[in-house]
Order: sequence, then C-alpha cells, then structure tokens
Amino acid sequence: MANYSAENETSIKDTSAAKKEVVLQLELGAQIEIQAEGQPDRYKAFTLGMDKGNFLLIRPLIIGNGDVFEAKLAKGTKLIVRYFYEGALYGFSTEVMTTVVISKKLFFLKYPETLEKHNLRSTKRVECLLPAKIRADYNVIDSTVVDISTAGCKSVVRASNIFDIKILSTCETLELKLKLPGYDDDFLLRCAVKHCVKNSDIYELGILFNRLPEKAAQAIVEFIRHSIR
Repeated sequence: MANYSAENETSIKDTSAAKKEVVLQLELGAQIEIQAEGQPDRYKAFTLGMDKGNFLLIRPLIIGNGDVFEAKLAKGTKLIVRYFYEGALYGFSTEVMTTVVISKKLFFLKYPETLEKHNLRSTKRVECLLPAKIRADYNVIDSTVVDISTAGCKSVVRASNIFDIKILSTCETLELKLKLPGYDDDFLLRCAVKHCVKNSDIYELGILFNRLPEKAAQAIVEFIRHSIR
C-alpha cells in the first residue's frame, strides 16, 4: 500500500464552469519548467495528470538546490509554468493549491485561465562560437556556428579544398552536428544551405533548419535566453 500523507487538507474545488476552458497540450510525463514569481531560478518538473479546468498535478525534478526550491512551494505560491509543444513555447501563471506525498512530494497547481504562445521561429538570433560538424552525403566537414536562432544559423568553414564547398553548396539536405553548453550529447539537425559566401580564406554558410526537433528547439531557446541576459 502506497505511503500517502496530505500536507494540506484543502479541497480542490471545481471551477471549470465559471470560465472558458484553456487547453493544455501536455501529455502524461511531459517535461515543464517552473519558476516562482519574482525569482530568477527555474526548475524542471514532470506532469502526472490533470483535471481540465481544475488542476494540474506535477512532480519537480530535484537537482542541486532544487530541494530548497521545493520546500518554498507552499500553498498559494505564485508560479510561472513554461513548456514546448510542436515548435512553440507556451506559458501560463498559476499557484500551488496543495501538496501530497506518495513516495515523492507532488504538487497540485491551479488550472490556468489564460495561456500564452510564442512561435520559436521569432526567437532572437544571437552571436556565438559553437563547434559543429556538417555532414553532406559521406563527407564530414568541421565548422563553427557564429550565430544561431531556432530558424537557422550562420556557420563558417575553412575548407581544405574547393571540393568541400561544392558539396555544401549543391547538396539539398545536410546534417549539422551541434554541441550546446550544458548537454552531454550532440544534437543532429537536418538542414539546408541557403547561401554560401567567400570571405577571405573562409566561407560563410547561411543554414536553414528543417523541422527542428522539440528537444533541440528547447536547448537552443535556453542557450539564447542565457546569452542575452
């Protein structure tokens, strides 16, 4: 039998009839980001269920000083929740309704009344220096990404010979192997070269991402967010 204890006996009342329901595109186990209003730190959490119009049930992912953050999530704590879905960033304001413990501490959040959506393709482009490799057919070419957004990037290549550049300019589909800070694994991104410009002894490639995976989009958005702070 599960070890269950309620830290707050507050009942979760049905409020869905009083307002138009917001639709949250969150599946069971979806990863979200939570942030206490007025605080800079953000933490990962997972969704465990919801009752549309009433509440969202989550479990924070505790890393580092996350247990300190978790301890501050008392009833009434105002939160900002963000998540990614189909290439867009969603966000809403909520508050902690109550908490329970079933092996782990779980949090009931008030179901949002409004939901904001931001298309990732409108994300700001930032300058950077990220190591990358470009694979065209069976050729792998070293490069450096010098600016990036969720729509694409600019990469510079010091080609060993003109043959490499011809491959990059004519190949319809490329694969960019990109290393982002904070991630152990590289991201493999399908892309295409929009233009190729020679500048002194290097070539500047304008690269367009093709159907950027949500995990990669999230990582790039986080990188941009930290870069422009």
